[in-house]
Amino acid sequence: MKILTLVWLLFITACLEKKPGTAILTSGIYDQALFSINNQDASGKTIEMGEHLLTNPPIIANVRVYNGTDYPYTELDLEFLPSGEYSSSTNYLPTEEGSIEFPGQGGNCTRTLRPKESCIIVIEVNPREERIFNEQIKLSYKHYVELEEHIATISFLAGMPASLIFTKIKHNTFLERLQVLIITLL
Repeated sequence: MKILTLVWLLFITACLEKKPGTAILTSGIYDQALFSINNQDASGKTIEMGEHLLTNPPIIANVRVYNGTDYPYTELDLEFLPSGEYSSSTNYLPTEEGSIEFPGQGGNCTRTLRPKESCIIVIEVNPREERIFNEQIKLSYKHYVELEEHIATISFLAGMPASLIFTKIKHNTFLERLQVLIITLL
């Protein structure tokens, strides 16, 4: 009984001491990740990639994610969104075995990004038709509080090469010149 009384007194004494309450330190948890494509800030922006010939190899790009907070990002993912009626021509860079998966061949991201660290996701843009492309990619991750999403757009023009051949042959009429031009372009 004496031991029980002693334990009870220690418990009551501990409860009566005035100590500050538990502090939940979440300062900076809502700071955004730094998200770049080929070293250009991408979050909410359009990255202009110029022109691409369909006969050329795919465009390879590095997506860098930096966690500047004191908290880990979990469930890190990069999603390729369709553009209207078109499917996305962007995907993870395939491995030599042909596997297409996060973070792409040469990428070093995992699904968790530790505080004050960065990682790379390698993507390829492989258009298969002539048109203007506006490809959206969505970076998402979870911090301790909620899911965070950032969308960027990759914009470029894809097409086939044109070939013009000029000759020194004289043609008298407009119709003859037009025929030579049409035949040359074919």
